[in-house]
Amino acid sequence: KCKVIRSTLKQNIFDFSHHLDTIPIDKVNTERDLGIDITPKLIFTQQRERICSKISQKLGLLKRNCIFLNSSNERKVLYLSLVRSILEHCSQPVLCVDTTA
Repeated sequence: KCKVIRSTLKQNIFDFSHHLDTIPIDKVNTERDLGIDITPKLIFTQQRERICSKISQKLGLLKRNCIFLNSSNERKVLYLSLVRSILEHCSQPVLCVDTTA
């Protein structure tokens, strides 16, 4: 379960291998922890794309399969349960505009 991800602004990076007892720890470029994708540059482009894709899928599902709903309250309940829950789960830092990407 242990992985190493290195985040630095330096150009010359020392390649150092980490060990737990005598077992080497894997180096990774991205890691998902508690629903947030962490990258070495600490930008959230991949996660934002994944969240937008999920939202588009859910909205497409609602648009295709729920055309029989005429009540705005029923549509609102479906929207809140399917789409807004994705937006509210671990997405506040992600949906901010990345100026570095």
